[in-house]
Amino acid sequence: MRETKKYLLLTSTLCIGLAFAFVITSCNRDEAIVEQAGNEGLVEIMGVSVELKNNTLTLNSESELQDLVFKLKAYQSVSTRQGSDEVFNNDVNKTLCIDGFKSLYDIFVDAMRDAESYYDREGGYEEFKKKYASLYFPEYGDDYSAYLPVSDPALSKFLNSDGEIIIDGETVNMKNISTYEQLRELGLTPPEEVVIISDEGSPSNTRAGDVFFPGAPFQLLPDKTFQMNNRRIWVTLDDVTVDNNARTKAGFDICFRKKGFLGAWYNHWALTKTYAHIGPQGLRVVDNKTIDGYSSHDHSFFLVNGTEISTPTTTPGYYQKDVYGEAQIYYDALRAYTFIVPLHYRFFRWW
Repeated sequence: MRETKKYLLLTSTLCIGLAFAFVITSCNRDEAIVEQAGNEGLVEIMGVSVELKNNTLTLNSESELQDLVFKLKAYQSVSTRQGSDEVFNNDVNKTLCIDGFKSLYDIFVDAMRDAESYYDREGGYEEFKKKYASLYFPEYGDDYSAYLPVSDPALSKFLNSDGEIIIDGETVNMKNISTYEQLRELGLTPPEEVVIISDEGSPSNTRAGDVFFPGAPFQLLPDKTFQMNNRRIWVTLDDVTVDNNARTKAGFDICFRKKGFLGAWYNHWALTKTYAHIGPQGLRVVDNKTIDGYSSHDHSFFLVNGTEISTPTTTPGYYQKDVYGEAQIYYDALRAYTFIVPLHYRFFRWW
């Protein structure tokens, strides 16, 4: 996904190990992020003392808020590294878990967990929309998904259920998503081209070779929506970026939707598994992960030396780098298939 996309919708805000958090009424707080202070109404978030007033966090300045958002992203980026046998609940989108505070992001996660029980019955969508009125419902074409109305989900974790925060004594509404075009620009909407997968499969779209998961192999081309019955799935490839340590980073995002009553497509909770490899003969495994959460399921990895094909450009010493690979995807709603995604990343370097 594009860098901005990383912080819109996506990926589950539950604390680790909370498969039933919202049924039990509480969550396991990550004390590296939040430490509930002894004084009532005060909480320490990553070393910053924050006051809580009527379900709204209070900060001294906008720069203080920006610093907290930056620290949260950095911390959760590191904490997402995990073993291949773990079920990963979209840790980048973990909730803050502050006693007495319900964030806009908490509301969104509740909605994603509840979605199927509403969308799949007559009148359910209207009830769902009323219950989660603080979210954005574009109702564009057949897209009736609920979207987070803030372009940065990390920021939304600090906002109250109405998208507000108090800065220097003034209540500020931070919602900034109000059109479908904004969602498109963030890479959150389904590609317009839809490919139908028949019940018998499509022989012209399968391939032979090792398959890591059960199910018939089916090639899933990036940036196209693939539909079988009442399910849709698509994959987008991330732009290549370079981090602060000069490491080249890439990735891909798995997105999905379910069709509810009267043909309304919506985001929902699902489980995916991935196995991805890059480089000559695909020898380097870069992703082997299980994610349980709402769409999208985001994957990122480093493009290490030795995995690229170098092509000289007209500028001496400046090279075009191409990295090829493959991702295999298991999607629990379409488990009859193992989706095969060709990976190709291109970037340029001075060596």
